[in-house]
Amino acid sequence: MELYKINEKQTFQYFNLVSYRNTIPSSCLHHKLNEFILSLNNYNLQKNGPLITSTHSVSRNNGIEMVDFEIMVPVKGEIKKNPPFIYKQEFKLINAICLMYEGKMNGINSAYEFLVKYISQNNLHQITSAYNINLSEGTSENIKIDICIGINPSLL
Repeated sequence: MELYKINEKQTFQYFNLVSYRNTIPSSCLHHKLNEFILSLNNYNLQKNGPLITSTHSVSRNNGIEMVDFEIMVPVKGEIKKNPPFIYKQEFKLINAICLMYEGKMNGINSAYEFLVKYISQNNLHQITSAYNINLSEGTSENIKIDICIGINPSLL
């Protein structure tokens, strides 16, 4: 297993975000992500920060893997109601542990496994899903992502 560096007690805060959340077949994730990015242009919204994604849950429906998936991005410009997109005034993740993953998309599972093991070994209590903060631009084969999970700050 590859070694990763964990940063604790991190805070991330973004303002004026467009968000899309839905339960979709996992095979449609890439398509929905591209559709979301294209729709920003259609509404004359300019990206003003990193693309943020999160998988809130995974289930099976008639043998098809379904994911409750969210995409957010801070934008410049006025946001009007444009279903299925919603406006979020602020996204703030505090007391998060983060791991930066850099590499091929098909290798990211090892980073998630490392983070989950770290949480367990250090008796931490996860209180959010993992948020992926995309640090790379474009659709290259190699990605750079901060994987961040909110941790309960209480010592129980």
